[in-house]
Formats: sequence, C-alpha cells, structure tokens
Amino acid sequence: MKKVLAFDMGATSIRGIVGFLENGQFCTQEVMRMNHKIQGKNGRLVWDWDGIIGKIEETILENADVSAIGIDSWGVDFGLIDQEGNLLQAPFSYRDEKFIIGRKEADSRIEEATLFQNSGNQIMTINTVYQLLALKTLQPDVYEKADKLLMIPDLIYYFLTGEKIGEESIWSTT
Repeated sequence: MKKVLAFDMGATSIRGIVGFLENGQFCTQEVMRMNHKIQGKNGRLVWDWDGIIGKIEETILENADVSAIGIDSWGVDFGLIDQEGNLLQAPFSYRDEKFIIGRKEADSRIEEATLFQNSGNQIMTINTVYQLLALKTLQPDVYEKADKLLMIPDLIYYFLTGEKIGEESIWSTT
C-alpha cells in the first residue's frame, strides 16, 4: 500500500498526516502534532528552526514507508542560504515588529498602489519585500552574504534533500 506524508505547518503548530487508500477509501492518520513558538533573539522574533526541522526529520524516520512527502506552510517568511549552503540565521517570524522599517523604506521608493499593481499582494507590513528591506537596513552583513532565499517549505525541502528549489505556489504569498 502506497502512503504519502503531508506536513501542515501553521503559525503555532505543525501536523504530520499520512494518507493512504484502504478498500477504495482515502484514509488519513495523524502521526505527529507539534506546538511551536516564535522566540526572541537579539531583539528580533525568529522561528525555532532547529526544533521544527528536527521534529520533521524525526517524523519522516518514523514513517519511512511513505512514497512521497508534501510540505505546506504559512507564507512570507524565508531563510537565507550562503554560497557554502549554510543557513545564515534562523528565519524571522512575520510577527517581528522590525519589518515596519522595511515598509517605510519601500514607501520612500515606490507608491503602495504601484507595488500592489506589480505584485498583486495585499499591502501588509509582514510581506517578504518589507522583511528583506528591514534585513538590508538592520543586518547588511547578513543580507550581503545571502546567495539564495528559500521560502519556509522550500527551506525544509533543502534541509531534507540538499536541493535548493523555489516551488512556485508559495511565491504568491510574498
């Protein structure tokens, strides 16, 4: 029997669900549930990346008989990878209030209506563009070291496989 494992990642919890066909019926079984929190670090709010990736890896090992894995998560947050393939720092949480710095920087360069016309995204301080501008202002050294930006599900994929990809559907959230 073929089984698939899906990780459903929300802002406060992650679920691992195994799906399979049994007697012609699609069945699901929750195999993992984890609460997670954002953490304060150096005056910023970051995800507990080691805890998140560790629990996902553990769940995969416990369900080694699956034939495919899917990952979905909240949007806008990302990790930065340097040229050597290292994660530069734990991903910031969209709840970090410092992103207002990025929004003010963007507002000084482009009108919100123009930004909306170009991106189609609702204008919110949590948007990836504002996160990047805040990072460039507050941590230019980290910004300059970044070789790749991977959205959260793509970052997990990278940690699991070593492949850097940008799955297109998550980009609609940026």
